Amino acid sequence: MDIRTETIADAPPNIIRGLTLVAREHGIAVGRLFRGLGFSLNDLERHDILVSYAQSRKFLQRVEAALPGVPVGLKSGMKQTILCLGLVGLAMYAFRTYREALSYGIRHQQTAGALTTFSFEESPSYFRCVVGPKYPDTHEVERHWIDEAFATIMTISRNLLGAQFKLSRVDFTYPRPAEYGLYEEVFGCPVRFDARQNVMTCPPHCLDLELPTWHPSFSAYVLGQIEPMLRQPTVESDFIATTRRYLRANVEHSPGVDEVARFLNVSSRTLRRHLESEGFRFLQLLDEIRLERVQELRHMGWSWGKIAESIGYDNPSNFSKAYVRWTGQLPSESDAGRR
Repeated sequence: MDIRTETIADAPPNIIRGLTLVAREHGIAVGRLFRGLGFSLNDLERHDILVSYAQSRKFLQRVEAALPGVPVGLKSGMKQTILCLGLVGLAMYAFRTYREALSYGIRHQQTAGALTTFSFEESPSYFRCVVGPKYPDTHEVERHWIDEAFATIMTISRNLLGAQFKLSRVDFTYPRPAEYGLYEEVFGCPVRFDARQNVMTCPPHCLDLELPTWHPSFSAYVLGQIEPMLRQPTVESDFIATTRRYLRANVEHSPGVDEVARFLNVSSRTLRRHLESEGFRFLQLLDEIRLERVQELRHMGWSWGKIAESIGYDNPSNFSKAYVRWTGQLPSESDAGRR
């Protein structure tokens, strides 16, 4: 299976959420920015959603086109807080020092939704965080990703350390933009453009500052609770992820291949070909979604009859046959196994 890495749906849409806030703040009707992306504005309220780099890139370009001259990446990063990193952000509060928290965040940068790569370097005289593009891209796209990354690092570092966190200098590889004065205002330090690397430099003592949220008895316990929940996402394309989302949202009437193809703006044949290239058949995917919903509703205490109706089965016998096909046992046998 050969999926281009840019189209793998493997990151939460944290940056898209930030860009949406920026666009809305500037009076843009944000709903139209999502057309044809495979997910909607309402989908951003779900915290199990994953998107691809390609989808994030397309959304950035739409926001950029709607707001010419606005440093949308920088402003998006300023909208982030440590809670936007999800469980990774919560876990960072549990470490004793900024060094430990930052190392943890970098180790889990993919889970936290990063669209850039992070590393850090230290010496007796400085500490540097180096940021680079995740994938080769245009200078304009890379500029906004780097801006967003630096602004996010700054805001979450201040969440962790408060006013103790200070920057010495910020370097960007791209030419000085017209709005360069805003950068010094945001970062509170000298900012240099046309540099060799994208780097944030801090005094070295910052690394060993103790976080006010660390607790000698509870920090290890909290980390132990969070770590098992930081699962790696299943590797699949944004096309498959979008198909799954549509099926989940409409499972009550069991949408057919033609309906899903219309939603995706492709032919039924193209839809089947995409699915087959990743080892799926349409009915197999639909059955996975049906079983997922069945298990969720049964866990909530719904009756088998009500569950059957909720996924489009008016005939209990047909539902029982389908359940046997999915699980190898009757619904009643499944209940017996849980007792």
